[in-house]
Amino acid sequence: MRKRLLVVLFILSLLTDPAFSSCGVGVCTVNTEQEIQGWQDGLVTRADLRYENYSTDQPRFGTRAVSVGQIRRHHDEISTLNQNIWLRADVATSRNWGFSIQTPFIAERNHAHVHNHRGTQYLDTWNLGGLGDIRVLGRWQDDLDPKSRSFTGAKFGFKLPTGSTSEKNGLGLEAERTLQPGTGSLDVILGGYFNQAVGNGNGWFASVMVQQPLLLRDNYQPGNALYVDLGYRKKIDNRWSAFLQGNFLLQGQDQGANAEPQTGGTYFSLTPGLQYNFSKDVQMYCFVSVPVYQAVNDVQLTKGYAVTAGFNIRI
Repeated sequence: MRKRLLVVLFILSLLTDPAFSSCGVGVCTVNTEQEIQGWQDGLVTRADLRYENYSTDQPRFGTRAVSVGQIRRHHDEISTLNQNIWLRADVATSRNWGFSIQTPFIAERNHAHVHNHRGTQYLDTWNLGGLGDIRVLGRWQDDLDPKSRSFTGAKFGFKLPTGSTSEKNGLGLEAERTLQPGTGSLDVILGGYFNQAVGNGNGWFASVMVQQPLLLRDNYQPGNALYVDLGYRKKIDNRWSAFLQGNFLLQGQDQGANAEPQTGGTYFSLTPGLQYNFSKDVQMYCFVSVPVYQAVNDVQLTKGYAVTAGFNIRI
């Protein structure tokens, strides 16, 4: 029955529409959640502090890299630098049930584009920051096969519209909605995950998550999103572990009068990483995500790589 539940979640996820933001803000798709750690005991309560750094500075038309302004649009996007900090608390309320609160802070979102207006070009820039959209998720987890040390779980919850949607630059120009710290929408989030131990300290994991906007604001609806992750964890010694993930993102086209027309894409990245165990309760990790496939709708900015580093603390 549990296997069927995961299959149903995966099939439903594949029905979502594709997309991405024209300014290349996006998200770093590496998975640092509970499912990759191999913590079979559902009583684990932990805190996670995570830093992300990535630039989207390569304009792309479909799957083809192009130069800035090579395919002229109303805005010729140049680059967006993103530095984000995530603070997550994952609390176990029983062996099977728990919840998490994920709070993003945009440390820096620096964007530049050329505004083409009646034959004249203007360079517009923004440097934004602040609180993003908080996620509140419930979690159910159970042993699938105690003998083989495998477990499965499900996640369900909401993304709240806590981030600002009206940030401006020094000239008083309001940033595009895809640049804003928040989307202004209340989104429902559903997902499932699986972890299978293989030998002493090794294992593989898979997860799928769907994000669907519900309540909207100011004629803007962000696209649906589908995240699929598959990876392997290899124990090197008592301190070090190595990871390799495949991260797939399919995000639906933004809709509404305030939406950017150039949105939509499919993305796949390979993400190697290392984890160091200070103790059984404190771990440090670092991942580098390298795009393998990026296909966008119209002209959009895409990233070359993304760096993610952080700490896991089991309480």
